[in-house]
Amino acid sequence: LRIASTSRLRRLREMKRRAEGDNETAAGEEEAGLVPEPLIVVPITPGQGDDLDYAAWEWKTRLLAKSLARDAGFGCGYLHLRDMSGAPSINAFARDFYSDYDKEAFIIDVRNNRGGNIDSWLIDVLQRKAWMFWQGRSSNITTGGLGWDQQFAFRGHLVVLVNEHTSSDGEGFARGVSELGLGVIIGKRTWGGGIWLSSDNTLVDGGIATAAEIGTYNKNFGWGLGIEQMGVIPDVE
Repeated sequence: LRIASTSRLRRLREMKRRAEGDNETAAGEEEAGLVPEPLIVVPITPGQGDDLDYAAWEWKTRLLAKSLARDAGFGCGYLHLRDMSGAPSINAFARDFYSDYDKEAFIIDVRNNRGGNIDSWLIDVLQRKAWMFWQGRSSNITTGGLGWDQQFAFRGHLVVLVNEHTSSDGEGFARGVSELGLGVIIGKRTWGGGIWLSSDNTLVDGGIATAAEIGTYNKNFGWGLGIEQMGVIPDVE
């Protein structure tokens, strides 16, 4: 049991008393919030608890970023990517990016990012450029008013947040943003894993023998992208 304050169950009990013609209620107990009501408790695993805590941190951080920007007089989008692995990460990006793509600034937070393989898709979206504009006479951007082509091109200032737990494809994404001049990297030097692997070297006991498999290269940094055993050094630390 828990002690209720205002609940649907409490209201239903009061409605039942009145329907039965009982005008006397336990007003003192109810006003004091001492009406017991049943509570169903569903246990969760420690991992599920950690996931809920992390989701709460993501939500609070997003609200804080948008609030601070609003107080400073501009609009700012924010999204956090836990990793770069498949549909969940793509969904997280699409949900929070496309709702705020028209803001003056955007923060993409890849702190604690565990890697994956969607950096090229993210960078492809961020490289879209507006080359023409249109304006409706009596409508706004959501109903066909001021807009631009390419659609959903971000035209503001981009910041990518990194830390020492940003790894693998999270580092590759940060390096790509920097190399292509898409934004500024802020935070701490990243983990330092610039040679990729496919994680398919599984063992009969369910373990895995990881081994470097896929070299990465570009003209400025050579093999390893200046990430392997070094990490991405942010523009602002």
